[in-house]
Amino acid sequence: MRGILDKLETYIFYFLIFVIPVETRLIVARWTQPFNQWTAGFVYGTDILIFLLFVCWIVRVFKTRSFSEIKSAVAETFKLKWTNPHLWLVGFFTVSALSILN
Repeated sequence: MRGILDKLETYIFYFLIFVIPVETRLIVARWTQPFNQWTAGFVYGTDILIFLLFVCWIVRVFKTRSFSEIKSAVAETFKLKWTNPHLWLVGFFTVSALSILN
């Protein structure tokens, strides 16, 4: 079963990379008449593929690890390493300056 899931995940990923240039959208809702693309809801084909890829990844992670291992891995990944508030302020000003320049 694990081999099939890995192959499916690989195929979905390569198919996602292949279809990015031919982005296709499905109109889900229209809120104005006549049709205006700025007031309509869309679902793109790549959104569906990314969702499927994410589901395959979640299933693979939960099948190979226990909940405590996943919890400790997530906690270690998102652990804050900046304890000095001045570093946070410098980071905020850096991002603000970059966004002003762009």
